[in-house]
Amino acid sequence: MLGKMCYLILTLFGANVVLAVGATLGGSVLTTSVPVSGVVPAVVVLTITYLWEIPFFLFLSIRFGMFVTVLTGVLLAVLGTGMASSGNWWMFAPAIPIRVVCPLLCDQPFSGADLRTGADAAGKPV
Repeated sequence: MLGKMCYLILTLFGANVVLAVGATLGGSVLTTSVPVSGVVPAVVVLTITYLWEIPFFLFLSIRFGMFVTVLTGVLLAVLGTGMASSGNWWMFAPAIPIRVVCPLLCDQPFSGADLRTGADAAGKPV
């Protein structure tokens, strides 16, 4: 079981690296930009803050099977993203990593507000 968890930690870190590289390259092609200085800390912080999900999903997989595990993962991801912009984000564990990474990436979830300039996605002051 320990070997499985170590493998999943490395896989989680690798997935965060791939996501960061994709966001950086995609941001250079599109009009949005992800600050490169914030990408490396964001990968580390995301990996650390999502570690609690590994034993949780391993338990769900053993106890209930793959269908319930995948469905729970999707629901937690969608609800976590939705709760990240609410005032009670700290009460829902999957929303915490999203909010913790916002200052590192200089962006607010959903609104697109740039934390460096204080303007929203349309360029209006927030």
